Amino acid sequence: MLNQYRFKLIGLRQIFSMSGESKRSEFQRSSHDRLDDGIAFQHLLEHMLNGVAYCNMLYDNGQPSDFIYLYTNPAFEKLTGLNNVTGKLVSEVIPGIRQSDPELFNIYGSVAAGGAPIKFETYIEALGMWFSLSVYSPKQAHFVAIFDIITERKLTEKQLKQSEETYRNLFEKMAYGVIYQNTEGQIISANSAAERILGLSLDQMQGRTSLDPRWGAIHEDSSAFPGEDHPAMQTIKTGKPVNDVVMGINNPIFEHPVWIKVNSIPVFKNGTEEIDYVFSTFEDITKQKKAEAELEKNRQQLLQNEEQLRCVLQGSELGFWDWNIVTNQVQRNARWAEMLGYTFEELKNTTRQWTDFIHPDDREKAWQSIKGVLEGKSPAHKAEYRMLHKDGSIRWILDQANVIECSTDGKPTRMSGTHTDITDRKQSEEALEHTRNQLTEAQKIAHLGSFEYDAFTQTTLWSEEEYRIYGLDPAGPSPEYAEMLAKHIHPDDAALLNDTFMKAMESNSIYELEHRIVRPDGSVRWVYDRAHPYFDMGENSLVRYVGATLDITDRKRLEEELERHAHVDFLTGLSNRRHFMELAELEFSRAARYNSPLSFLMMDIDFFKQINDKHGHKAGDLVLQKLASICNDVLREVDIIGRIGGEEFAILLPETDKVEAFDVAERLRSELASAAVSLSSAGLSLHFTVSIGLASLTSKEANINVLLSLADKALYLAKNSGRNKVSVLTQ
Repeated sequence: MLNQYRFKLIGLRQIFSMSGESKRSEFQRSSHDRLDDGIAFQHLLEHMLNGVAYCNMLYDNGQPSDFIYLYTNPAFEKLTGLNNVTGKLVSEVIPGIRQSDPELFNIYGSVAAGGAPIKFETYIEALGMWFSLSVYSPKQAHFVAIFDIITERKLTEKQLKQSEETYRNLFEKMAYGVIYQNTEGQIISANSAAERILGLSLDQMQGRTSLDPRWGAIHEDSSAFPGEDHPAMQTIKTGKPVNDVVMGINNPIFEHPVWIKVNSIPVFKNGTEEIDYVFSTFEDITKQKKAEAELEKNRQQLLQNEEQLRCVLQGSELGFWDWNIVTNQVQRNARWAEMLGYTFEELKNTTRQWTDFIHPDDREKAWQSIKGVLEGKSPAHKAEYRMLHKDGSIRWILDQANVIECSTDGKPTRMSGTHTDITDRKQSEEALEHTRNQLTEAQKIAHLGSFEYDAFTQTTLWSEEEYRIYGLDPAGPSPEYAEMLAKHIHPDDAALLNDTFMKAMESNSIYELEHRIVRPDGSVRWVYDRAHPYFDMGENSLVRYVGATLDITDRKRLEEELERHAHVDFLTGLSNRRHFMELAELEFSRAARYNSPLSFLMMDIDFFKQINDKHGHKAGDLVLQKLASICNDVLREVDIIGRIGGEEFAILLPETDKVEAFDVAERLRSELASAAVSLSSAGLSLHFTVSIGLASLTSKEANINVLLSLADKALYLAKNSGRNKVSVLTQ
């Protein structure tokens, strides 16, 4: 038998490889040589990663009707799951394939009849898989098919297409402007935000470059911004990203420049360092620039005030101190004592040290500054810190000093300095800081409402935009805090808001929260709140919170939609394959950990391609939706169902053994078989059936992939044994 099998392979190899004179020359070789070649060729076939099938095509009235498998290699069985097919008709191995995949028969029949070899990709309905096939005929009425399974690649291509559509929608909905330019600097594409910010339509922008003088670009100092310095042009020139470039440009809709912050990034051709195109993103910072201008005006005013104060202080007395480092004795003048509310006599005889008068939180900072001078790390001591007044209040002091005497070996022996009471200046700086913080918050959040909460009276003041966000009349009073929680905050978020705000007040920290509000008309909106605490300078106690509110409803809806698309099959509303596998992994781990029963169903709609071919893809969609609806009705809430392929579904049944799972599968099969899918208002309908494979967890060593494979094999058993049935396989 071994010799017969080897010579059969020798003949097969000769059929694959020989033609004309080469065949006659080959057959003239000794039987021993041919046997050796046959063994080598057998080894090649047995270890190929591609599936190989050598078949005899049968014809009926000149039309291909069936074919017999004469030989298949191990990869054939591994890739298709079809075993022991040699000598069998394909109609026996895969019942119904002639009807479900007629085009495949036509191709095989044409090649076997002497047609040219062909390479193609096709979806074989009967197997539910995509194939990449190369087919040729070694002799009349015979053909060889060499193939690989490309189902995963095809699904990836489909997912990539869906992702492209998602990103395209995001591109159009972005608040930031986005522009694509070719390597000549010409604009080739832009999103709607770019059109709005630049005041031009895409048609008006296309073909323009950054060198076009119509942009009227300017620097922050109002000088001309050369087109060649534009971030996009610099990126084209250097091949490197350019970030955070601020410029003003001419928007034809407005009479003033629109200020933008631009970032440009190169995109290279695959596998090269050659730029394919450049995309630039930019945000409208016009309001920010106006706020910065106002801030600078206030800063200049403060500098002017400080200069006037400096002129006044030139004639004022300063607190003076003199420290003998060797004896550790300190001499102070009367003004030094008066700044802290003491008489000169009170401090002259005190045993308290300098650090005892400094606020505990500032002692280390002040001492480190003096220590730096003594160690030669700093040329002079200059520090601002808080000191404790006799009446318990806080005074801010500017302390400045130098070493005035050193020993012969260069070590400091005497240090003198002055104290200036800068409490008033500090209060002015804090007021300015308050204004600056408000402006900073306004820069972070555009088009926002603002509010101020008084920590003592527990009252709030709202801006007009805050009223608009809440759907209230700006002419009305600002609601009290308790009233706002009760009437205007979503009931499910009121406790969270109150808890978050109270904790922020207790810790004197920033309050920040995303939550829902309820407008008077009953509509619900999402908002983002952020507020900073401000304190009394003297007592360092909380005075108020100043913050802003941004309506983020559209962003939340987009996030929810993106989250749903990431987990849900849009047609059936069921979990998609990725989300189903994530849930299945979690449930499988739980079952393995607690030794709980678990069953897995693989379900496939019978003859689904025929439904699409006969009634159209819309009817096919209705069938898929009907199946999903019935499954949701029949299954428990804890059961997990997902669409993992075109018409293939998977169901995980927690806490369900094989017997119970079989009952569930039979009930599903029966319900689906009796369901009618309405095709028109005229009362036309169709029926469909499903085949179901069942596998149950029986071994702790198993994993989800083993269970999935068993259920999949059971499914093919159900389909190959007549369809519209439930088949069971165990580990």
